Parts: sequence; C-alpha cells; structure tokens
Amino acid sequence: MKRIVIRYQEGIISALLNENRLVEIYPYSSEKQHSGLGSIYIGKVRNVLKNIDAAFIDIGNHIVCFMPISDIAPKPSHPDFTPLFVQQNGSNRLCPGDELVVQMIKEPMKLKQACVTTRLSFSGRYCVLLMDEPGINISKKITDRAWRSQVKKIMQGVLHDHQGVILRTNAYEASEKDILEELYSLQNEAKTLLSTYPYRNVYSKLYAPNHLWLTDIRDTKNDQLTAIETDDPLLYEEMKNYIAEIFPSETSKLVLYQDGYPLIKRYNLEKQIQEALAEKVWLHSGGYLIIQPTEALVVIDVNTGKSVAKKNMQEHIFETNMEAAKEVCRQMRLRNLSGIIIVDFINMKSQNDKQKLLQFLEEECKKDPIYTTLVGMTQLELVQITRRKVKKPLYETFLAKMDIKDHEES
Repeated sequence: MKRIVIRYQEGIISALLNENRLVEIYPYSSEKQHSGLGSIYIGKVRNVLKNIDAAFIDIGNHIVCFMPISDIAPKPSHPDFTPLFVQQNGSNRLCPGDELVVQMIKEPMKLKQACVTTRLSFSGRYCVLLMDEPGINISKKITDRAWRSQVKKIMQGVLHDHQGVILRTNAYEASEKDILEELYSLQNEAKTLLSTYPYRNVYSKLYAPNHLWLTDIRDTKNDQLTAIETDDPLLYEEMKNYIAEIFPSETSKLVLYQDGYPLIKRYNLEKQIQEALAEKVWLHSGGYLIIQPTEALVVIDVNTGKSVAKKNMQEHIFETNMEAAKEVCRQMRLRNLSGIIIVDFINMKSQNDKQKLLQFLEEECKKDPIYTTLVGMTQLELVQITRRKVKKPLYETFLAKMDIKDHEES
C-alpha cells in the first residue's frame, strides 16, 4: 500500500491506496492546525447538570465539551484517583468555576458536543500510556500468547504507580528496545505536564499530539506500507524528519515527486473521492450497494442491479453477495463508517451459503485496523456489524472542510 500526502486548496489530504484504489482518505484543514482530539487543556466548568449526571467544560475558543460526572469518581483499580484541579471551589464535588485538566477524547459530530475526560493518556506508535488506569492491555489483533505473556512481564517492571499501558497492533512488529524507548518518551511527556500544569492559565493547551496527517503514517503497519509519496517539498521535509525520529528504517520509503504532474491527478483522486461520497457503489458483477448513513445507524443495501446470471441463480446470488461483502468492508474503512451498520444482502436459500458468507465477512472485518465486530444475522436476514468510532465519517469531514473542485496544476 502507498500513503499519499498532498496539499489541496487550503489544507492537506492524507490517503492510503492499494493498487491505486483508495482504502482510506482524510482531509485536514492545515498542517499548522492540530485537531483537538487527544489534546490536553485546562478547562473551566461552566455548568453541572445532576439530572443527566454531566458537566460541561469550556476549553476556550468557544468550545464547550461534555463530561460525565462519573468521570471524576475513583475506580476499584485506582481508589485514590483525583482529577488534576488548578482551582477548586468545592472540596467534595464538581462546581461551576472549577478549573481542571481534561483531554478531548471525542471530536464534535453534527449536533453532538466534543467529549473530554480527566483520565489522561499519551499515544505513540506502539503503545498508549494511561496515567490513571492501571493495567496492561494488548490489542486483540495480537493473538500470539507467548508474546503477550512476555510483554506483560516487561511492562510490569517499567510502569509507575497507577499507570497503565495499551500495546497497539504495531507493537508486535517492533523490538523490545523500540517499545521501551517509546514508553519512556511518553512517560517523560507525562512528567513534564504534571510538573507544569499548576502554573498555567485556564484554557491553556498543555499538550497536543502530532499533526494527524503524520500520525496516519505512524499508525499504518510497516509491513503494509510500501511507499510514502508527496509532491510538496515542505511536507516532504517534515515527514522526513518525523520518520527519521520514530522509525528511521523506513526513510527509504519516502518519495518526493517533482515532475510537474500533481499526485492528485496521477492517482485520479478527485474522481475516487466523489465516488466515496456517492450513495451508490457499483460492483464488478453488475450489482451495486446503496449506502445510507442515518443519525442512529448506517444502512447498506445489496442489489443484483444489471448483473445477469450465467449459471445457477442461487450460485450467482452467492457470488454477488461475496463480492459485496468484500466491498462493504472496503467502504466502511474508506468512508470511516462507525457505530451500528446494518447490511441487507440478497436473500439466499442455502444455510450453508449463509454461513460461508458470514465467515468470509468476519475475516474481512478483521483486516480493518479499527476494531470491527460482526454481530451476526437477524431473523430478517439482516447482518449486524459494529465499528468503533474514532474519527468523523468521510461525508461529514470532507464536505465540511474541503469543497471538491478542479485542482489547478502549478
């Protein structure tokens, strides 16, 4: 796969391609602008609503975030937990005017506010350091029991009091030395924040993760990434420095194109983006998908379309459904669909065919880097899938931040 990072209008596009077909694409409004996601602020409590067990935290710039009151309560794993208060008006409860350290864990989506937490974390390529969640958690995609057991022993010796860690899927490809070096670096970032936050003003941003288009590179597995391409010299230099710091062995994959022909044209990205925003997706068989996001869930309908059976009809329907299953998984990742996803495949009579379809769909879901679960098939033969919410869906982020127009060659 190739990671393409290019300038487009006033922002940056980060895209992942497999055989020149889009797998992922994210638009970012500026290389100078960090997303609030993962950033840590000193926020001020604007209101506390006991009837919904929630507080509303102002983090500055007219951004007010939602936080459950239960977020500040101790847990059995850490009974001594207390939030990092800069100013506290009440000794035993959260009050309007309190100032405390919070981290954004969900960006605002449509009518929903951003969400924050007082339980801080610092993310790296191989692991996530949890400040107040003791325990060692390992990606479910890593199934090597011997490796899991070994890495738990290593982590137990380096975590400080009340700290926890999540080992990401990328950790399985890394050496013990690389994992530990990254963990020590994250611990130093946490130590710096803890020593400085009492002296900062309200609404201060205490920590910001790397630009998201850089973390897209970080989070792509080494064995999947064959090249990182850009046609912008400034982006090339920033990526070069970043890659040299976090995984220097991969610097040879970085390529700067300077032949005067922009990469957005070279890979026909504009057309692919328009297709990714369309409701209808055609299959090679002549069938098609209809993808309709709603407020509560996403509905995907599989249709035979203009496909013509050249063999037994039930066999043809089965093959169309199998092709659709693969494309459904591609579209979920490409469009960044999340939450509850309902797929209405073409009805099949054979129970054996239904089982084969579900097994194939489950294997395709496992390939998604974002945790995706095949729940099963209902009595109405609707297939239920859940996919973790990480970023806004493509139709929301792209249309909000980028207006797809003809790209002027320079």
